[in-house]
Amino acid sequence: MNVSSIVNLVDCRTGDWRPKVSLEIETCKNFIAITGQSSVTFDELSQFLRSPSYLPASLERWGIHALNDSLKVDDYKQLLKLFEAGEKIFLIEALRLHHHQPPRLKSYLVYCEARGIVSDHSTRDEAVHQLKKYFDGFHRARMFPLAGVYRWENSRWTPVPSLKAVTPEFEPSR
Repeated sequence: MNVSSIVNLVDCRTGDWRPKVSLEIETCKNFIAITGQSSVTFDELSQFLRSPSYLPASLERWGIHALNDSLKVDDYKQLLKLFEAGEKIFLIEALRLHHHQPPRLKSYLVYCEARGIVSDHSTRDEAVHQLKKYFDGFHRARMFPLAGVYRWENSRWTPVPSLKAVTPEFEPSR
């Protein structure tokens, strides 16, 4: 994954949203789903994600502002207009989708809360190395450390405590 990648929008108010959502899921990136004002569309999206324990939270105005570095300028402006118009907007987190679990992915992830899954790894050391590269290659992440290492345990992704919301100067403890 490109560390400075853009979070894409999928307009689920149109009839052809399913293939677009499938493509976004395959990227392992987070994405934004616009479901409009219909709860039927949100229910259809939830079923399509096949992650029954995951209920995406609505993306509010300040959440949109927080993602501005991860969005195309036109998408950012569109989201603000849609929010003001009362449309329902959701950030779909790749980490929470059933599709992104072992054995499909390895047991350690580097995950950015804004952008999604950066990489998957077999060992903690590999993941730590990639997290350091993430911070080295994406200097803005130093100011807003939203990335960390996650481990698959007890049937869910959990942050590795010493490696979550770390600063670039971190030295992981073992």
